Amino acid sequence: FIYSELGNATFVGIGVLTLLMPINLVLGYFMKVFQRQQMKFKDQRLKSMNEVLSGVKILKLYAWEESFLEQILRIRKKEIHVLKKNAVLNALMSLFWTVAPFTVGLGAFAFTILSGNQLTADSAFVTLSYLNIMRVPFTMLPMMILLVVQVKVSLKRINDFINTENLDPESISHKLLKNVVTMQHVDVKCSPDMDPFLKDIDFQIETGSLTAIVGSVGSGKTSLISALLGELDFNCGNINTRGTIAYVPQQPWIQHGTLKENITFGRELDEDKYKQVIEACALTRDLDILPAGDQTEIGEKGLNLSGGQKQRVSLARAVYRDEDLYLLDDPLSAVDSHVGKHIFDHVIGPNGMLKNKTRMFVTNGLPFLPETDNIVVLDKGTISIKGSYHSLLGNDTKFSKFLKELDNERNENNDLGHRRNTLQYKDTENITLKSEQNSDYMLINNKENGKLTQKEAFETGSVKHKVYQYYFKSVGLKVCILCMLLQILWTGSNKMSNYWLDLWTENAIPGYDSIFYLEVYAGLGGFQALFNFMLMLVFGIKALQGASSLHNEMLVRVLKSPMAFYDTTPIGRIVNRLSKDIDVCDGTLPQNMTSWLNAISGFTGTMVSIVAVLPILGGLFLPACIVFIVIQKLYVATSRQLKRLESVSRSPIYSQFGETLNGISTIRAYKSQEEFTRKA
Repeated sequence: FIYSELGNATFVGIGVLTLLMPINLVLGYFMKVFQRQQMKFKDQRLKSMNEVLSGVKILKLYAWEESFLEQILRIRKKEIHVLKKNAVLNALMSLFWTVAPFTVGLGAFAFTILSGNQLTADSAFVTLSYLNIMRVPFTMLPMMILLVVQVKVSLKRINDFINTENLDPESISHKLLKNVVTMQHVDVKCSPDMDPFLKDIDFQIETGSLTAIVGSVGSGKTSLISALLGELDFNCGNINTRGTIAYVPQQPWIQHGTLKENITFGRELDEDKYKQVIEACALTRDLDILPAGDQTEIGEKGLNLSGGQKQRVSLARAVYRDEDLYLLDDPLSAVDSHVGKHIFDHVIGPNGMLKNKTRMFVTNGLPFLPETDNIVVLDKGTISIKGSYHSLLGNDTKFSKFLKELDNERNENNDLGHRRNTLQYKDTENITLKSEQNSDYMLINNKENGKLTQKEAFETGSVKHKVYQYYFKSVGLKVCILCMLLQILWTGSNKMSNYWLDLWTENAIPGYDSIFYLEVYAGLGGFQALFNFMLMLVFGIKALQGASSLHNEMLVRVLKSPMAFYDTTPIGRIVNRLSKDIDVCDGTLPQNMTSWLNAISGFTGTMVSIVAVLPILGGLFLPACIVFIVIQKLYVATSRQLKRLESVSRSPIYSQFGETLNGISTIRAYKSQEEFTRKA
């Protein structure tokens, strides 16, 4: 269309536009590099934050808040440094593409004048209208380039993640052999490029038998159980398990839900069996103490349960499942001796609920060994002794020596346990921590109906003025005023260039030739470029400083909060605020603010120009504005609330995903992957 007005002069403008392409390709490359660096630092920051939130009780006990705060802030400082580099590149790219339509027109007009042709008003303003049509896509282009770069980096990261090596479901065979468990000359290691830490493991377990796996600390007991679950690599030998598996990990995995939901674990409720399991696992007294019995809400990672209670709930989950093979990784380590005896007699032992099941029982409890069918002793990653208790005790001096060492180790641990202090405190949320015997603590929630966490609240109605004030204060009031001034100057120079073009075509200033008009027109374009670049650069960098200030203050408040806050606030909710919401402050909000300034100033400038030329049209603005405001109120109210709902709905996803990862071994052992995938 411009060619139909200016002819060959159009190609000069297109040539100028083409020259800008390589510059933007280079800028796009560096933006991709900085985007990768920023994502790397963001990963490190969120990883550190998750570690802090997961161990916040220990962190507060040792008063390590300041140390971990400095560690996270150092990572955040590096992230902000990279984001500032990206902001400079974004300002440069915006500079080129914002003035691109102007350079096309300037080049075409200059060629027309220098070739001796006259620039008419019709040709100039029709061309200008086409250039204004081009301005919107050219303004959006740098944003699209940035988004394409972000998508490319994200897809690369996702692709690398998805293509990492998965566990081989076929590594453990499930043939219908005579023995329930068979391990033949197996070497176990963490990854294919590491040396094995379990070597030449060879044993079989018969149906319905109770086999004790014993050994000193670090001998490989837990690794042996993990190998049977297929969680570890083995480069030689064969592992076969028959039937379904129930798994009780050494570190109990407790879901955020009611106590009953943790025990039934997705199975239909059988009331008689459920009561029998509760009694056998010594949970009856605990249900009487908990504020809502088995309907009490259990916090993330079982925060309102003691260590012994968590182990008993984990064991109850396995017993209720009624599977064929039970892998019990030291399930009695955190319970009192009399409770441990009750559980062994009623659950694990020869007369317990699992007496007809095949059980692998990791333990160093000497009183339980005589009642087992077989004993496997691990020493430095190998099987040193195996056989029945009585045969080994009578014929194997090595086993007698091992029992003596185990007894000495247990006595040392008991002496250490007696020296531990019993803690008791009460916080402002009426959540108390009371000591049980043998330092077994229980966190009691006194709120109604056993509820621990409250539903995440969100605002309704318009955004309060104090929110805007707080954000602009974080960015800096002087900076905000400067940015508004730069926006006014940019809009003014833009409108002035159109006005100057009108003077040029009418030769309204006598005594000056077309070269003078061209030079002034070019100068006005230069001012547009300068003001736009300064606006994008200043606001981009200062907005990051504001986002950094918001992040740091929020992080300080989170780490300085009392334990009641962590007890009643899911980790996913905190992570959501420190990840996605901070991302919005880092990138989305500054872009939206500059777009808003550009739209407001462009609208105002256009209205002023129209009224200056045709004052009679000013009478139409008032009814048009009323209609616009009515439509805006309807749209903005809906859009704003959808954004709030979207933000709030993201927190449970983070919580669910984090909880699933923490219990992935248990979930895979129970073959519940599909159920948790649907939940996510």
